[in-house]
Amino acid sequence: MSWMQDLYQTYENCQNQVGKESGKIPLNPVGHVTVKQAHIEIRLDKDGNFNGADVITDKDTARTIIPATEESAGRTSGLRPHPLSDKIQYTARDYAEFNGVKSAGFENYFNQLSDWANSPYTHPKVMAVYRYQQNSNLISDLVKFKVLFAGENGKLLEKWSGDKAEEPPVFKVTKNQQAETFIRWKVEIEGDPCPELHLDTKVWESWQLYSRSREKVEGFCCVSGQKTTIATQHPRKIRSDGDGAKLISSNDTNNFTFRGRFTEAYQACSIGFDVTQKAHSALRWLISLQGRNYSDLSVIVWAISGREIPNPNQNTFELFPQMESESAFPYTAQEVAVALGKLMQGYRADLMPTEKISVLMLDSATPGRLSVRYYQQLTSADFLERLYSWHNPDTGCTWHQRFSKNQKFLGAPSAGNIAQVIYPGGNEGDKNMRSCTVSRLLPCILQATPLPRDIVESCIRETTLLGGVKSKKKGLTYAKASDNWFAFEKALGITCALYRYQNKNRRYQVSLEKTRTSRDYLYGRLLAVAEALEKSTMDKDSENRPTNAERLFQKFAERPYYSWRILEPLLTPYKTRLSNKNAGLLVFYQKELDEINCKFLPEEFINDKKLSGEFLLGYHCQRAYIYQKKALPEEDQLEADAKEQED
Repeated sequence: MSWMQDLYQTYENCQNQVGKESGKIPLNPVGHVTVKQAHIEIRLDKDGNFNGADVITDKDTARTIIPATEESAGRTSGLRPHPLSDKIQYTARDYAEFNGVKSAGFENYFNQLSDWANSPYTHPKVMAVYRYQQNSNLISDLVKFKVLFAGENGKLLEKWSGDKAEEPPVFKVTKNQQAETFIRWKVEIEGDPCPELHLDTKVWESWQLYSRSREKVEGFCCVSGQKTTIATQHPRKIRSDGDGAKLISSNDTNNFTFRGRFTEAYQACSIGFDVTQKAHSALRWLISLQGRNYSDLSVIVWAISGREIPNPNQNTFELFPQMESESAFPYTAQEVAVALGKLMQGYRADLMPTEKISVLMLDSATPGRLSVRYYQQLTSADFLERLYSWHNPDTGCTWHQRFSKNQKFLGAPSAGNIAQVIYPGGNEGDKNMRSCTVSRLLPCILQATPLPRDIVESCIRETTLLGGVKSKKKGLTYAKASDNWFAFEKALGITCALYRYQNKNRRYQVSLEKTRTSRDYLYGRLLAVAEALEKSTMDKDSENRPTNAERLFQKFAERPYYSWRILEPLLTPYKTRLSNKNAGLLVFYQKELDEINCKFLPEEFINDKKLSGEFLLGYHCQRAYIYQKKALPEEDQLEADAKEQED
């Protein structure tokens, strides 16, 4: 139960955030839930007289905190109304007259409201709603004030049939489902600065006191270690507003889930009502605020104190939100190291070295059940040190990255970026596999353990495949496709970072190493020079095709010596063309080819075994070196790619 203790303690440490509106899921008061969108706000006076109603069109203010019972908070079927604000099915006495499709739940709703309003813990605003509901017909009032609309048959219209320009707001916010309208309340009392019931802390406290007075099951809470009121049901809507999965559930009373060992379900896992409410509310809030979702997998990393920490789900570029443009972002290894060091030092100054950092991964076992896939607790000192080690440009998982035309940086990818390389598709299978990959990679980052070999090899394989198709379009014709080009660039940078990190003992540099003589590195350099040589002879306005090096990219990785014997003679006509076009540039390329060839040992050059991921490092570094020498300006190539994509 340590993860629940962490969440409970986080709620206690963040009491000042309870109920604050931020456009996302707020930290809920105990005994309350959040509704994503209320549609209509009813205005009453202090005596419960109807003053009007407003359609809520602003999505930022539509999210509403409402009181809820244990049954209504976890309802999936049946008539289990919330005690104050709810759908019009429950809050309108005349619902059956105007709709008649669903069973009306007004009687159950009104009985709950009546018990609360007439209890010692009532509130004047709650009493005003109760007085209005005693004799009113809510839908009739809303139709009369032209907030809702009925047809000639007396039923609520299913859709607006008039002029689209004159369509009433209620049809837009409810998506033509007036019968599903959600109602909230506003009681206007002179001198009261907060007429909205869903924002009034006194109304929250009123409901909490009333609901506690009705709780009867007492026992020992396994989380707090105290005798208290025990929860019989636990909240849902954990990962999102539409999430029906629960972490703790005991609704199976017919089979042998707990029978034979316990007489009541709560005896198997007794958790206090306040504890489970606070822990689940903190979990929802944290996921909304700083969590990352990968299909059904939700990942959150947070400080128990509630202080801000760097997000390990982010790549190096995302860690520096203040640097918006490529030109402002630190590009050299030294600049990145300095900026990263300052960032971590700032967090170290704010966090105590022994302060606890929790890592939690949640995944769906079934549509109605949620499981804890991974849980780990770290000290802030260990957490920051391991995160720094991952992003460190000298020894971390870093390389020159190109994710898009405007997102270029020297740094480390995130676990999600890596998973996207291996499983780039949008189908359900790829999404699930991406979440599995993230769940394997994130512990490697936070525990400084070696990367899974199969993940690194999969990235190498996928990047090699992309290298052969980065210039292809469907069919038999070839043309530069900018989206494929950037997909290859992204995969190339990520794969180089992974391979470098996996082989720290070889001390690879992020720039070209002309003294490195390993076979795979040299073959990668050869391929880059051959590609650049042919590309420099092409007229970008008339020759829209891949180079021979690009065509042979995949084959080259599998059989380099065989492929080079094919590729080298194909360069002859381009050398001739370049000698007429730019003889100095030809000398530069020929010098590079000769220099690389001279570094091979004869027996290694003719070795035709498959190349490792090291050849991608040599390819990337050699190509970047050529761009820096202005032999083939990289930005010109990017502009050409973008232009061809538009065409």
